[in-house]
Amino acid sequence: MELVNLFRKDGTPLELPGMADRKEDVQVIAQSVFAMLRVAHPFLCTRTLSVKAIEYLEEEHESLDYSRLIRMIRNSMALTQRDTLTERELKNFSDDSPSSRHMIESFADEKFFAEQSGVEDMSDLAEGG
Repeated sequence: MELVNLFRKDGTPLELPGMADRKEDVQVIAQSVFAMLRVAHPFLCTRTLSVKAIEYLEEEHESLDYSRLIRMIRNSMALTQRDTLTERELKNFSDDSPSSRHMIESFADEKFFAEQSGVEDMSDLAEGG
């Protein structure tokens, strides 16, 4: 952090390469995002990020940016019932179109609020159950 503060004081622009140029950083970034989400959302079932999931993200690094990486991991964690997040979940929830993003995020919200209220099936809420 001291280095960043030195650059700020100098007024020197800090150029950071995009994810496409940082394959070697994907694992550290993914693990960091995963850990941050685990702390922020301890109710999620997912406890670990598999080696295959990291390998998949590294393979896809050229098509990723930081925001997309966060969305992929967040959506996969929110929607899976597995203890370990695998490349399968990342592939299934990686569609980045606005419609798909909205649908996945809405489904994750419904799942979260249903679990918090003790409702097993969202149709119970619609019926006033």
